[in-house]
Amino acid sequence: MSFRGDRRAVTVQVGAILLFGILVLLLATYQATIVPQQNEQVEFNHNVEVQQDLLTLRGELLEAADGEQFRAVTIKLGTTYPERALFVNPPPASGTIGTADAGGMGVHNVRATNEETRDYLNGSQEYGTNHVSYRPSYSVYQNAPATTYQSGVLVNGFDSGRAVAISEQSIVRGNEIRLVAVAGNLSRSQVRAMDVQPRSLSTVHQSTTVRDNGSGIEITVPTTLSEDAWESLLRDELDPAGDPNNDRYVTGVTDVAGTDAVRITLEAGRTYRLRTALVGVGMGGETPQPAYVTNVTERNTSLAAGTPLVVEVRDRYNNPVDPTTYPTDVTVNVTEGRDLVAQNRTTVRADGRAQVTYTGGEGTVTLAVERLSGPESEVSFNVTERTTSDSDDSNDTTPNLRVRVDDLTNTDTGAPHYIVSYDASNANGQFDRVEVKFMSDSGGSGTEIGQSERGSVEFQTTYGGNTDYYITLRAYYEDGNGGTTVERIRTVIDEADARNPSDNEDLSESGSPSLASWSIEDRTNNNVRYRFQYDVDTRGNFRNVYLGVISRDGNGGKTVENTTQSGRTWQGSTYGVNAEYKVTILVTDADGVVVEEKMRIDRADGDANGDPP
Repeated sequence: MSFRGDRRAVTVQVGAILLFGILVLLLATYQATIVPQQNEQVEFNHNVEVQQDLLTLRGELLEAADGEQFRAVTIKLGTTYPERALFVNPPPASGTIGTADAGGMGVHNVRATNEETRDYLNGSQEYGTNHVSYRPSYSVYQNAPATTYQSGVLVNGFDSGRAVAISEQSIVRGNEIRLVAVAGNLSRSQVRAMDVQPRSLSTVHQSTTVRDNGSGIEITVPTTLSEDAWESLLRDELDPAGDPNNDRYVTGVTDVAGTDAVRITLEAGRTYRLRTALVGVGMGGETPQPAYVTNVTERNTSLAAGTPLVVEVRDRYNNPVDPTTYPTDVTVNVTEGRDLVAQNRTTVRADGRAQVTYTGGEGTVTLAVERLSGPESEVSFNVTERTTSDSDDSNDTTPNLRVRVDDLTNTDTGAPHYIVSYDASNANGQFDRVEVKFMSDSGGSGTEIGQSERGSVEFQTTYGGNTDYYITLRAYYEDGNGGTTVERIRTVIDEADARNPSDNEDLSESGSPSLASWSIEDRTNNNVRYRFQYDVDTRGNFRNVYLGVISRDGNGGKTVENTTQSGRTWQGSTYGVNAEYKVTILVTDADGVVVEEKMRIDRADGDANGDPP
């Protein structure tokens, strides 16, 4: 008897081998295509996240320049891939962050309007600066950009040479020039996140008033962005025709041949506020040394005995020095007029200022910084004694300077907020500007500029509430020699407490806008809410209305809205029920001058009738 062979087992084996081969092929295909695609998405998502980290770093660098509280920014330098049981991942992706020399940023054709400051700031000022760059090392995502902080702008740069801005610019805002240089050494390459903490080395406390030297001020900006890209960034500031009747001052942007830089040209014959600062990242970066001294007290002045003569010692960034950062005191000597003052020498305080006390008499008092030399090292005051029987001639000269101060300070956070309206009537054709300086004993200070004979300025800072502010307005005339002279001074002293000074002047005119009707109702429930209903008779001379709900006792919040519309609106805050509020409507004319106020003091308790206006 014979038997035929059973071939079924062979068939099963062949099928299993085929299935195994297909499985291997599928796994290989998945490893070769799907895994890289998923990893590329991981890398792309990480790149988006790290760009957000760098945008935060940009903001902290700019805030450090203003002396805000320094906060570390976490940068996620690298990333890892999802765990896979059957598939192979590349090593975790790393990233590199570091600083690199960018050359110089600076201003040219510039001169300070203050004569003493002009001894130092006259011509060109250059400040060396660094770029801060991040470059990823991905396995799959090959077109990822290198992201760089450049002169206040965050830029994505690609291997093709293309550069794209992913933030706004901070160099020019209206008539303000802001240059923030970066110092220090930073270099780190890793997968893990790291903290980068900017620190202020020269802090902007106030602006320096400047003009051009006959042609427009030029600003040099190190950048890999093109001329066209900067024109796009500056689109809201561009005014190629140089129209003097608007708030745009940039007349042109050009590439600087042979360098990675652009040149921004500003309108000639205008007054600008220059703010320069130095911030540090990583290791290194030193506090700059004293560079010059300027006057705080007017140089030619009539004083009562016992009045201080005050100077300010500044670094090359035009900011007050902090002597506590140096190993020895910064000393100021009286080199002339020792018989007119009580001290022969003094030291600079933490706010960068030094003073001697005038004792009476007539003559010249010269104060010189010991560690400096040349004209920028000293300030001279020409003083005469004023007695109580003397008239203040400065108050009798033209132009007449009338002032209104609206105090919108947030008493809860201690953040001062002022709107100062002025009218320099009787000014002649030599009028140049009105300069408004804010100073307090707490250190909060700043300078704002009005370019017209009638107008307003707004000042806000984050500290100094509930202290006295000395608000000094100076009307300047051109002196015919390329400089300016002070023709009129007014000082208003006000505590930053959301209460207006009692001696505010009425700046309304016959054609000023006014409120045809208005009402303020307390609709507070769980949150502070006020309903404003108003109608403005514009008379063709109207700019805007300020609507404010401002805590007066420090137990509530603050909201201020600027609107050009009449009608009904709501204002309030999420906390501060039962606190006392100043609820106000301010109407401004076409010059920005506050010409009418309707205000009531009210406890936010939901009583629609409330307290009387």
